[in-house]
Amino acid sequence: MNMEEFAKSLDGRKMGKELTKEEEQLAKENRWVVVFGHSDDCIELRGFFNEELYRDRDPDKFFFSTNGPLKSWDDVDHDDEEEMEEYFENKYNAIGKLDVHWCTTFDGEYFDWVFDWSWPHEVFRIYEDDHGFCLGVVFKMPEVS
Repeated sequence: MNMEEFAKSLDGRKMGKELTKEEEQLAKENRWVVVFGHSDDCIELRGFFNEELYRDRDPDKFFFSTNGPLKSWDDVDHDDEEEMEEYFENKYNAIGKLDVHWCTTFDGEYFDWVFDWSWPHEVFRIYEDDHGFCLGVVFKMPEVS
């Protein structure tokens, strides 16, 4: 199964039934990251990474290294010069950016969450009752030599 087929297999699922443990393992083995909204402020990363991110503004964005999401600007101690240098070095060397939008449309359909990844990815739709809850993404992490 390739990434496009994988995303299509997730498309149309209900909130709370986004991903099985077997699918999570398949994603991990293929270096895929599956991103979807979990609540009104929690973003789930499953597969290659298993983490939660929290949105506190709209639009929001998260930068990634090969080790996962980077610390956000708000989480950096601005009085600590070494921490500031590390933040800017990590951001400069980031491999990608996840844009997060709240309460918006995609292809004419309303979603509570819409995610966009900065390089090739596949999308899938998650529904809550009769409305679009989340437009999730699947992307592949690069291999590091």
